[in-house]
Amino acid sequence: MKLTVSKEDYLKAIAEAESEEDVVIAATVSRWLGVTPPAVALALRRLRRDKLVQVDRKGRVSLTRAGREISDRIRIRHHLIERMLYELLGMEWYKLHDEAERLEHAVSADFEAMLVKKLGRARICPHGNPVTPESAAARGARGVQLSTVPPSRTSHQASDGTWRRRPPPPGGARGTGRPRGRDDGASPAPAL
Repeated sequence: MKLTVSKEDYLKAIAEAESEEDVVIAATVSRWLGVTPPAVALALRRLRRDKLVQVDRKGRVSLTRAGREISDRIRIRHHLIERMLYELLGMEWYKLHDEAERLEHAVSADFEAMLVKKLGRARICPHGNPVTPESAAARGARGVQLSTVPPSRTSHQASDGTWRRRPPPPGGARGTGRPRGRDDGASPAPAL
């Protein structure tokens, strides 16, 4: 079996969809990857042929052990790349995911080992998400409702899982040089 970037993307998407939704079907995969249903049907046929996924009679898609091993490896490499870009190179937080999406398929086992040696094995990515998939119930149990977070809280979850306070941007709000808060005479936006 030849492992392609496309197969890796499908396996990772299925694993991520499993952690977000109770049931994964072909339409779920189509939505996650932004591809047409016929493209998903063809890909699932190939993944089944390679024994990387199972599709039951009701159309529910699940990863086999081999498929899960590949998806976990890709997720870990994605995580390590995000951490390398953020912690070692100082890339902006909002650019990390897209860059890691492009690079995760090019990481060799040797390079992965070097990244682990340099960065360690953290359980949380720079965005605060767990590296390995978890069920929707487990995610809900550890989550915090946004309504319970004080409006002034400006923090982020570091790769070691601890919460750290973000320093204010230079020059006030969004780096504009203006002090924080509205100074344009407009009334504040209504609360949602």
